[in-house]
Amino acid sequence: MSSVVEVEQLLRVADALPPGEEQVAAAERALDSARHLEGAAGVGLQVQARINLVAAYDASRPGERELPHIAWLLSALADGDGHGAADVSGVLTDRQRFEILWECRFALQRTRRTTTLPLPLVLRVYADIERRYRAERVSPNLFAKYRALLARDIDDPAVFDRWLSVWRRSPRDELSDCAVCDIATDARFLAEAGDLQGALERARDLLEGRRSCDREPHRLYGEAADWAARLGLGDTAEAYHRAGWLLVAGRPRHASAMADHVMYLLRAGRPGRASRLAQQLVVLLNGPAAAEMDDVERMCAAAVASRVLRAGRGHRIAPPVVDGLALDAAISTFATVGRELAEAFDRRNGTDRVGSRVRELTRIRLHAEGASEEARSYDLLDVALAGGVERTAPPESALPAGALGYAAELIGASDAFDGARVMELIEGWSVDRDHLLPASGTLEHFAVAYLERRSLACERAQRDPAFAEELLESAAASARLSGSQAAAQRVDIDVLHRQAVAGDRTAWSRAEKLVEELVDEGELKEAASGLLTLSRSSDPVRGQAYAERAATLFEQAGQPRWRVTALQGAAYAAVWADPARAVDLLEEAEAEAETHEMVPVAVTLLATRAKLAQQQGDLTTAAQAYSEAVAAADEVGITDPLGLRAELCDVLLADERWEEAIDAAHELLLRAGPADVVRRSLAHRVLGTGLLETGNAHESAEVLEPAVAALAREGSPFLAVTAWALGRALLACERPDLAAEHFATAAEGFRRTDQLPDAAAASEAAGATYARSGRVDEAGQQLVAAARISRHLGDRHRLVSSLRQLAGVQASGGRVTEALSTLGSIIPETRDITPLEPDDPTTRFADPIEEKRLRGLLEHQAAVILVQAGRAEEAVPLARASSALLAEHGTAEDVAQVQSTWAALTER
Repeated sequence: MSSVVEVEQLLRVADALPPGEEQVAAAERALDSARHLEGAAGVGLQVQARINLVAAYDASRPGERELPHIAWLLSALADGDGHGAADVSGVLTDRQRFEILWECRFALQRTRRTTTLPLPLVLRVYADIERRYRAERVSPNLFAKYRALLARDIDDPAVFDRWLSVWRRSPRDELSDCAVCDIATDARFLAEAGDLQGALERARDLLEGRRSCDREPHRLYGEAADWAARLGLGDTAEAYHRAGWLLVAGRPRHASAMADHVMYLLRAGRPGRASRLAQQLVVLLNGPAAAEMDDVERMCAAAVASRVLRAGRGHRIAPPVVDGLALDAAISTFATVGRELAEAFDRRNGTDRVGSRVRELTRIRLHAEGASEEARSYDLLDVALAGGVERTAPPESALPAGALGYAAELIGASDAFDGARVMELIEGWSVDRDHLLPASGTLEHFAVAYLERRSLACERAQRDPAFAEELLESAAASARLSGSQAAAQRVDIDVLHRQAVAGDRTAWSRAEKLVEELVDEGELKEAASGLLTLSRSSDPVRGQAYAERAATLFEQAGQPRWRVTALQGAAYAAVWADPARAVDLLEEAEAEAETHEMVPVAVTLLATRAKLAQQQGDLTTAAQAYSEAVAAADEVGITDPLGLRAELCDVLLADERWEEAIDAAHELLLRAGPADVVRRSLAHRVLGTGLLETGNAHESAEVLEPAVAALAREGSPFLAVTAWALGRALLACERPDLAAEHFATAAEGFRRTDQLPDAAAASEAAGATYARSGRVDEAGQQLVAAARISRHLGDRHRLVSSLRQLAGVQASGGRVTEALSTLGSIIPETRDITPLEPDDPTTRFADPIEEKRLRGLLEHQAAVILVQAGRAEEAVPLARASSALLAEHGTAEDVAQVQSTWAALTER
């Protein structure tokens, strides 16, 4: 049989554990032991054990399992009548009487929000609690609030009004609900009564961040966004949505609040983001997290998920499969869940009020003033990712009717250097070829060979290697059928170029041989054109040589205007291969462009000069040159005006001109096509980073989330840096659990591109955020990766940081011996590595004193780990040693920490 001392120890152990099922199990063991104690002390401990167990249940997974214990505790408050637990009333302390009354809120809330308890039982629970409150002579404030909420569902309006009045007029006391929660509830009552302005005014302190608790205004922001939008306060609504979404995202106990945000987005005209966030509701409803939701949370989340997915299906932006469920099945399943729960509540209550509220919740009524132009532009990336827009915009001018017409116009537009029309014709042919082929006659085959080869520049060919191969095969066949050897050789050069870029080194020499054959045949323009194709090489020296030779051939062919384009290509390659030569080539090209009045090429040359300045580190000059090029690009019709805007964005970002980068990114978003996923995602990257650096972390996260998804789908090299920015934004929004995955994505991306210092930083950040989220296995993996990379780089400071964090993670997972071993390995590790850059002071310790400080810090950390593991005696010598080392070699902060640990040990 347990003793009083043993039960008290069990209660202390349970109380010290973090919230969760482990704490629940410990609290249940304490209660089981307390039941076997006799006498007043035993009864008092059983009361305390039940009080603690109810609190543990609520902190871990709220539900109905606490109700029997609350009922037992309530009976303990009654005056002794010789029945059951009433016999214990005389041994209750004042504190226990208070805690029992305080925990009545759990019963009031759980019974109202479940469909499994019949109404008579719910009313009996409420009546019993009301009697206890009256008997104890405490304020009815708490009880009246929950009774008003119940009356809203089951009673006449007069009864509801009476209880609402009692709640509002009764004095608050220690038993009252949190004052912040009460303000939020009152605002909801006002909104339900139709006073939206009054509701916003009532909750103003909460919504503007002056007051908060662990539940509000988290749950209120989504509703408040809808109220503000209905009042025409669009900017305020967007601010509330951004501030509130990350407070509730992915948290099952806030599923109905997530649903409020999703419905706000749909009504604000942002179906793309609404559809994507609705899918997060599905993940919660369809997984183990659903067990943490009560019936009201599940009902609202399911009804909204179904409604928004149905809307997404209508807009063609909902995915065919959502969290493993076929779209139609998901819509039907969650509609049934929401409807059946609402019907169950209404059957129990004998009214139709819950069902009416759910129908009102899911009604799509577009706000008179929708989302801002900027917010709608963000939404387009979500829509494009889901395939909800046509990828190809209609051309500004009519397209030709046949292959000969296409070829004639394309040749004319190319010779006129009309880049915009060239791309219209290329994109048009890539679509129209399906019904214009096959060709007939040698002349048409010649035209098709030219068109198919030029169509390698179209968007589809850039995205789809199989389509590019199809174009080349078609071009080769048509060239042979045309009877033109030069046409066939020109196509073969493109084929060999693709092989060379793919890694076939012999393809370069074979392509060069074809160029020389064209020269020998007198086809100088075709030879030069082939060289321009070959100049698109990852080797800038090769690219420069090919482009300069092309310029010479164009001059010999009597094509001075095409010579200018070749000089520009040579200058661009020389930016990396030979910057001094790039200056000479640019000056020559600029002079000839002015002579021949080649305004579009002059713009391209200006952009090349900007790139040269950027590579030389002169970001101010680069930004100025790109700005001038952008200003001229739209007027003269260069091939890729959006590309210039993207380059400008990158330069402004690199120069940390955040506000200008934000403006440039907005301009790019407004001008990019709705289906231009790549450009839109890159603009999101710049915009999100700028917003983060200017303190707008919530909007930054909103902008960066779809960009990360888009860049991952496209396999973009910008994925890593974008995921890193998103991780930072989410961390700034106090969501380390969401940030961790993006830091891990960034680490993998940086490793793949050999950006090892960035990879180490991202892995360390991922490990730290996984640790904060309680995911110790993932944290350990990332911190080990960070340590390995740091060791390879010779970065001792990051190596120490990663290994110390790893030790903390191991200790938190109960692996104390491993943690101490990790700490013991740190100093030998730092002595053994050799920095890759030995002259870099950040990679090594400056002198032996720093090592002594490190030893003191490590011994102090080991002492703390031992204390937390209940091994205080082993911690004493380590604490004493660390105290001596840090007193001599540590900072004031070091000394304060070790003194705190020593004081804790002394008390023990």
